[in-house]
Amino acid sequence: MQVWALVRNSDPAGTLEKLVSHPAIDGIVYYTGLIRVAPAEGQFDWSTIDKVLATARAAGKPVKLCICGGRWIPEWIYTKGAKKFEWSHTTQWVDAGTSKAVAPEPWDPIYLGAMKAAAQSAGQRYANDPTLVEVQITGPALANGLEMNLNITPEEAKAMGFTPERLATAWKSMVDAYADAFPTKKLSLALHNMVAGERREDIAREVRDYAFKRVGNRLELLVCYATHADWFKAGNAAVDIWAEANGKINLESQLIDIYSAKKQSPDLVATAMRQSYALGGRTMELFSADLLNDTYLNAVAAAREELTPKSNP
Repeated sequence: MQVWALVRNSDPAGTLEKLVSHPAIDGIVYYTGLIRVAPAEGQFDWSTIDKVLATARAAGKPVKLCICGGRWIPEWIYTKGAKKFEWSHTTQWVDAGTSKAVAPEPWDPIYLGAMKAAAQSAGQRYANDPTLVEVQITGPALANGLEMNLNITPEEAKAMGFTPERLATAWKSMVDAYADAFPTKKLSLALHNMVAGERREDIAREVRDYAFKRVGNRLELLVCYATHADWFKAGNAAVDIWAEANGKINLESQLIDIYSAKKQSPDLVATAMRQSYALGGRTMELFSADLLNDTYLNAVAAAREELTPKSNP
């Protein structure tokens, strides 16, 4: 099983440099926000991503790029007319807590137009860069523009004008945008089934199947809730929308939380890796904070070794 270090643009200086050369880390996932790369309409700043790619290239490690939308967008998109949605964002997972949040409606055409323009510009710059091997499909999600969920109440969804068709169409349009911008790179789609206060799998399956038809074996399916908990198994609908594609589509996983921040046992990280691997996951993305902790990194390295098929002598 491969281990990819998830480095965010908000991480402490030097994080990438500390992790990129470690032998147990197979690649770098880099998260930045649209607010960083598109500070003004029609203007793009790729300097940080250039540095990430150069650092990874020097270490011989591949990179997966994620340009997050949702809460992480510049104000000019609202000034241009994108519709705002405000809510109280509560999470027990990464960056746990409650905060006032603002994001565009997921299908807002001005917002999606800005996300597509960024994807196109990134593609013009990086589509032929061999260090960049994969790009995350982002756009129509409130919290981070990454996962295919809509974590609001049914009443809020109704007021927003939600329909399954509207959400699915928005995601399909971003699949097309990234497929066109990066015609040879792998593309990652983060599935989820929590939509407007209920668990439903139809939207995720529809977009998943559309993406596979569109890009074929370039598609990678991601779940961002791999965990040691026993609910992460076949038979759980949130897991099945991902695991049922094993053998047809490559499966990726991301640890649900920063385990070191919650003082979870390092052994539980290894358990999460084993459970993902048993379901077909062949990569595990872990937040940099866990990998900067030697105790957790050692547990991850041991599990990686255990879950890496050995070639015959």
